[in-house]
Amino acid sequence: MDISQNQQSNQINKTDEESAQSLELKDMIQENIKQMEKFESSDSEDSEEIKDVFDERGDVYEKVQLQIEKHYQQEGKEISFDYANSDRRITSKSRFFISHLKASVVQNETPKDLKGYLQKKSPSFFRGWQDRYVTLKDHKMCYFEKEGDVDPKGVINFDLAKADVKFIDKKTFQIIIEGSERSFMFRSHEDAITEDWVNEIKRHISVAGKRPSTCILNTKSMFWRFDTISEQQFINLADTGDILLFRCKQLGSKITRTFTNSHFDHVAMVLKFETDPDEVYFVESTSNRGVSISRWTMIRKFVGDFYEQVILRHLEVERSDALIDKLEIFLKEAVGNKYGISTSKLLFQRNTVKPKKNKYIDDDRTFFCSELVAKAYKVLGIMEDDGRPSNYFYPASFSSKSTALNLTVGAHLGQEMNIAIDSVVTQQDELMLQGPRGDQHRQTL
Repeated sequence: MDISQNQQSNQINKTDEESAQSLELKDMIQENIKQMEKFESSDSEDSEEIKDVFDERGDVYEKVQLQIEKHYQQEGKEISFDYANSDRRITSKSRFFISHLKASVVQNETPKDLKGYLQKKSPSFFRGWQDRYVTLKDHKMCYFEKEGDVDPKGVINFDLAKADVKFIDKKTFQIIIEGSERSFMFRSHEDAITEDWVNEIKRHISVAGKRPSTCILNTKSMFWRFDTISEQQFINLADTGDILLFRCKQLGSKITRTFTNSHFDHVAMVLKFETDPDEVYFVESTSNRGVSISRWTMIRKFVGDFYEQVILRHLEVERSDALIDKLEIFLKEAVGNKYGISTSKLLFQRNTVKPKKNKYIDDDRTFFCSELVAKAYKVLGIMEDDGRPSNYFYPASFSSKSTALNLTVGAHLGQEMNIAIDSVVTQQDELMLQGPRGDQHRQTL
């Protein structure tokens, strides 16, 4: 990647302010600027003169690079050199020399936030390059269809994904995620804009890479479609009433997604208890357990295997004493009821059982997963009871892409956040993994 003399001079000024030893470093960099000018003023591409310059200066540049690296290491910082491929048709020796002269120094500075329009290459041949509004902040790169959109088309979280960025040409760069077949290609109409994006992405990756992380990002899934949070962030953020959306790997789950035209096939509602703040509970209805309360620690080990993805949508609502009282009554009446899905529920979408007086639900009421969550939202006053029965709603209804939910004033479901699982396996986890497989006791049809 080419860097102008002004950009390198700015780099020198920053370095000069950092340490008294910078004068020596400044002289080293200035020496290389002179060599760059000397080379680029030459019109002869493959002449003996260029070879002589390489033979004379190439080893010196390597020594300068080592001294620069040593200088930063002494100050407890890191430095890396990015080599851009030369587009000149010259000897391999000269090309090696040019790549050194065009080295881009990326310092361990606080990364800047960026935003603006770039073009993104679609994986679809027919769509080609598309304009996207892109933001780079908090070690996350998000791209939106247009400025002002709330839900991104894609998110790359450098805290959780091991990423690298490289130039394709002067206007185009590519982000590669380790372990994923999917890469992300962007371009700008100006070299300087592309250069700025690449440098800042590198800084965000560099800072993010220094954070201790034991999270596993399932790179085989469509992880970029959602913002990603760590498991600890999930535990801290989750609260009663939040939505958990599941994408499972069972054949029946795939049929459900096809029938409902959804990315998800199961939904549950979060329960958080003050007496157990480090655990996340959720109420759900499954085909083999009926309506039950599950713990996150019991199912987390199946994420990536039985569950392809688990998504959190945080509910913004006033969790008043009245709401909690209603929830306690609802759980007492619902837990233990059987799972139930029928043609009348799916096709006719009408109430099949009417509750008795002074009860939210009857003892013989059955639920499928989204019907249970919809009923809970109605009982808690989170969703308007607009005449549509609870069995009208599918897991897809609780996705951010759906407009089916008619939430009450003051209630709002946030963006979808993919949960990355902590890779640290406890002794309890190891014992659990020796037990029944997830698909033997968890059926979410």
